[in-house]
Amino acid sequence: MSDSDINPEIVKELEKVNKVWDNLIQNIHQKPNKDRITAILVQVMIEYYIDRMLKINEIIKSPDDLRYDQKLDELKKLRLIDSNLSDSLLRIYKIRNIYSHEIDIHEKQILDLINGVTSVQDPTRFKDHERVDKVREIILRQVQRTFMEILVRKQEKSENS
Repeated sequence: MSDSDINPEIVKELEKVNKVWDNLIQNIHQKPNKDRITAILVQVMIEYYIDRMLKINEIIKSPDDLRYDQKLDELKKLRLIDSNLSDSLLRIYKIRNIYSHEIDIHEKQILDLINGVTSVQDPTRFKDHERVDKVREIILRQVQRTFMEILVRKQEKSENS
């Protein structure tokens, strides 16, 4: 497939996603209350990718039709994500909920969730103060990679039609 064969809509989508991703990474470490803001922003990005994956595969027209765990189940049924990534995404979601709904955050609560992330090889290898950010970044990149693979498959499918 040459560059001239790429669907312009897919190119626009990829450019938009990459721009949002770059802005997110640039701003993560510059905000006060970084952990709370980062937890929420990363979950927003993950849900964006998940919703787009479901729409591209024509599973749902409106992402609001399903709960988060139901969306993950649909992606597993399509074999777009495995159980390890699904479990990791649920843990990241729980962390986001803690930061969104609790005033007093207990670091042990967060580290326990992060240490159980199975789609990252040995999360405990990172220093405590870096671990949450490193694991979240790895998970977000896994989701981003999955999304891009889906776009490529969609492109190939449209070329063969």
